[in-house]
Amino acid sequence: MFRYLPECNLNLVTIRQIPFSHHNSRNRNSITTNNGSFKIIFRLIIHHNVDSTTTLYRFSQILNITMTAIVNPNHVKYFPEILPEAISITASTGGTNIASYSAFSPFIAVMNSLFTDIGEDVVLRVDQDSSYGTLESEGTGRSDREEVKLEIPCVSSLDLWAVGAATEIAYTAYTLKITQPTVFDKLKYGYSLSSEEQALAEMFDIQNKFKAGLLNQIGTPMFQKIYEVVKLVTVAAGGNTRVGSLINVKSGQKAVLLSIGTNSVFGGLTANDTYITINRDISDKSYVKLDTFAMPGLNHDINCYIPGINRLEVLLESTTGVTSMPVRYKYGISNITILEKIKWGIGLSSSEIAIATELDLYNLVSMGVM
Repeated sequence: MFRYLPECNLNLVTIRQIPFSHHNSRNRNSITTNNGSFKIIFRLIIHHNVDSTTTLYRFSQILNITMTAIVNPNHVKYFPEILPEAISITASTGGTNIASYSAFSPFIAVMNSLFTDIGEDVVLRVDQDSSYGTLESEGTGRSDREEVKLEIPCVSSLDLWAVGAATEIAYTAYTLKITQPTVFDKLKYGYSLSSEEQALAEMFDIQNKFKAGLLNQIGTPMFQKIYEVVKLVTVAAGGNTRVGSLINVKSGQKAVLLSIGTNSVFGGLTANDTYITINRDISDKSYVKLDTFAMPGLNHDINCYIPGINRLEVLLESTTGVTSMPVRYKYGISNITILEKIKWGIGLSSSEIAIATELDLYNLVSMGVM
């Protein structure tokens, strides 16, 4: 659900069965399509008490369009989060937009892994901020649905395109690391520091230590428990089934989804039919939604990092229905650290405030280093 109202932010892009004619990359609030003289222009504004993702999903069904990007960087609360996408899209010679992200300041989005099965006649193009064609990967040379590690930081926009024959379907899965950049992040990616950040960097001699390679970035806390859930899931046509139990999180702890996987070619399924949906906490319904047909094969998971402090839930939903489809995921449990509470805006107890002050944790969070 949108939290800062009024908001209008659409991350769905591609029109199915109606030729794509125009997409203004600077305006994600409208989509224009042409079919001869027939034109559809629509604009959706999200109002209070409306579940934005559910609304967009139902709206897409009415207009017979294919939902693409589900992840909205502006909804990240427990940064850094690593969020997966899995999308099936038909290529075009002019380029079909797989996904678009923009207007996510003060966050940055880092594309850090990629799985594809895009066909020999398709080029996967990635536009980073104002740079056209940061990646232009020929389908013939890419490995099929094997993970490729990347590091493509974006401060203003990220766009993925499938360029090729209109008969080719591009199956694309990837992950985005969404975070509020620290001083360390900005030095690493070459972004300018604010005056406050510059003063902090000088106070702790961060820039010289960064150049010398002496800094250790604040990492991910260790987990007290890590569990695997593997289920054969049956879903009636048009329905959904929870995969495993609802993960309820104890007060003061977090549950983090660490990986997700399935058999992408299970039972003769087709693209845009069956989805894995991840609900986080109370309000973040359909926080992540993955087209299973675009995911890696049975022997490969998509790694992610999706914390919840109230609950996590994984669902399988299907248009045509499935029987005994394998779905698996891994999640960890640990206490919320004082550093995380500061980053995430969670209130501290008096004893935690004393520890944070003594150890200068507020500045450490801003710097992003130990």
